[in-house]
Amino acid sequence: MPRKTGITPNPLTPCPTLHASNTTCPCVSWASPTYRLLRSFSFVIARGGGGKNSPLNITHMKTENFTKLIQAITGRPFSISERIDWRNTQPAGEALANEKTYFVSMALPITGKTVGFDWKTPKSDEKMLRSFITAFTSKYREPDPETYSCYEGGNRWESMTAERRECAYGHHALHMLSKEKLLAQVQARFECAEIESALNQWGFYETEYGIGIFCYWETQFVRNAIDKMRAFLSGLSVAVREEYSDARWVYRFRIETSKEIHASLLKRFCM
Repeated sequence: MPRKTGITPNPLTPCPTLHASNTTCPCVSWASPTYRLLRSFSFVIARGGGGKNSPLNITHMKTENFTKLIQAITGRPFSISERIDWRNTQPAGEALANEKTYFVSMALPITGKTVGFDWKTPKSDEKMLRSFITAFTSKYREPDPETYSCYEGGNRWESMTAERRECAYGHHALHMLSKEKLLAQVQARFECAEIESALNQWGFYETEYGIGIFCYWETQFVRNAIDKMRAFLSGLSVAVREEYSDARWVYRFRIETSKEIHASLLKRFCM
């Protein structure tokens, strides 16, 4: 009997998404924890729980999660707002839209000056972090203390007050951190143990195929986060196929059920 929603199991039929054999797959067993989870979602969706205003209708790249992720990988308290025109912005929505221009910014603590850069999101979620890193390293302007050469035996940067250092954000481009130095800073963050916790909380995102995680640099801490998701899905007897994206920017857990179920699994993982 064919499935009506892709959720109701048939114990005599293998999972149509991941299993090629004719044996009964564990992800559709009547007694499995996964089936009980899927059945609960089938009930909610059947009653209209998957509508436009439903909490199950969760978009892919949540603005809040991605904001926290970029804060973790840059070490800066950035926020993301939607660019309206060359001067004005408005709060970004719940999710980041593809191919839309946003203003990534932060307020300096003493002068209150806003510094930041425009970032146009890519066509797909899988390129989101790579696109952001490219914009950050090529557009963000922050003074590089090493470019303030010594004058009369003293370092100009060290002699500056905190307020003058913030004013230096407006100095000539030759005094700004280079693209290479900004990229090295981001890479160094991926090599710190703290990034593992950040990835577990904000690095995963739900997609149509399942769950993805950014692995721009596949350090041990990135692999640890991947292993944790693998163990979580295995503990729920979720049938999953794993793979890298074509450019290896994202590691995919292909579950192939529905976006709502993928979002619920991710929510349980992050609890």
